[in-house]
Amino acid sequence: MCRAEGRTPSPYDGPQRACTDRERLVVLDVVRGIAVLGIFFMNVPFMGNTIFWQADPRLLGRSSMDRATFAFLDIFLDGTQRGLFQILFGASIMLLTRAIMRPDGPVEVADQYFRRYIWLFAFGLIDVFAVSWDGDILHPYAVGALFLFPFRKLRPGQLLTLGLSFALATSVLGGIKYAERTSLQKAVASAEVARERRLELTPTQSAEIEIWANLSAAAPPRTELDDERQAHANGAAATWAWLRQAWFELQRDDWFTVGWIAESIPTMLIGMALFGWGATQGGRSTRFYACLAIAGYAFGVSLRGLDLSQLMTFTPVPRIGWIAGEPARLSITVAHLALINLTLKAGFGRWLLRPFAAAGRMAFSLYFFESILGIWVLFSTTGFNLWGRFGWAGLTIISAGVAALLLLVANFWMRAFMMGPLERLWRSLI
Repeated sequence: MCRAEGRTPSPYDGPQRACTDRERLVVLDVVRGIAVLGIFFMNVPFMGNTIFWQADPRLLGRSSMDRATFAFLDIFLDGTQRGLFQILFGASIMLLTRAIMRPDGPVEVADQYFRRYIWLFAFGLIDVFAVSWDGDILHPYAVGALFLFPFRKLRPGQLLTLGLSFALATSVLGGIKYAERTSLQKAVASAEVARERRLELTPTQSAEIEIWANLSAAAPPRTELDDERQAHANGAAATWAWLRQAWFELQRDDWFTVGWIAESIPTMLIGMALFGWGATQGGRSTRFYACLAIAGYAFGVSLRGLDLSQLMTFTPVPRIGWIAGEPARLSITVAHLALINLTLKAGFGRWLLRPFAAAGRMAFSLYFFESILGIWVLFSTTGFNLWGRFGWAGLTIISAGVAALLLLVANFWMRAFMMGPLERLWRSLI
């Protein structure tokens, strides 16, 4: 609430003059608040248990509750909270460069823009190397934002076309992998039939069976799991050293940060387009958001549900997610955005989601606090030492409790201050 105005603004009042004399779209704050609290649910499994669970989700629990929790997270939250942030980054690019269209603004705004994201990149590296959060999204998003500055003058249709084109390139790469795995599966099936008939296998068939066997045993070696557990048991210094080594190995083996930059740029372009059409900030009709939400969930949930069923076979079968993973993620992300806007259009919805605006206004601070809380307070020997004690269900319950606490803290903080502590530091550097 801006006390100078004497009332609490509705998220659908449109652009407002905030107490800091700059425009703020409250609906963007609500979306950002939901995203920063929601992303903690997906970060906690990496903070509170083995990071190798992606090779075998059963490492984080085999009970029916754990399986149901994993299925919900995999379908509805995985990648979509990042997606909301990426869309909001696209909206921020449009807001930040708005003044660049004025005759007296270009140089100053451009200078501010680049300094803003260079500092964000630096904060991201602090999150990686000081806080030790290997999943930091700040530095790849900063690179994406720097790359997108020249695209600010494109029309929404052009931005959407570019964004979808870049995003769908992953489907082409996934299609190649799908075709290769399908061919291998058929070849192995044929070789198995030959072996059952006691026919002599060719060297190629023997090699294909060996490849399939190695893929089937893709779970991490016990030595790696033991090393990870020992590092967490040996205290903060050992944990920090092990996590740093793991991060560098991710960069070397998987080009980890490069992959996230490649994911973020197309979604930011789509975010720029959606903002230009008024869709991000609540400028469209109730019918528009309802149709968008229904279509997005129908498409995305169907594809992710099919991919999940293939994953849960725990065999190296071809996965539809390799082809449709990014379209499904984008569809559910946009559906989340539409649902939030649809909810905000109702009086009860505005009351329900209003507290998230405070979290959104200090999302930068909350994101860092989540990293510190998760890695060094909840799951470290320096804190409650809960690492490795909970599976999917337990970690999700912990995440819900933390999210509720942070939402409460954010609302109390914003009653007394204009912005979060890191937002203030970031602004002073710009």
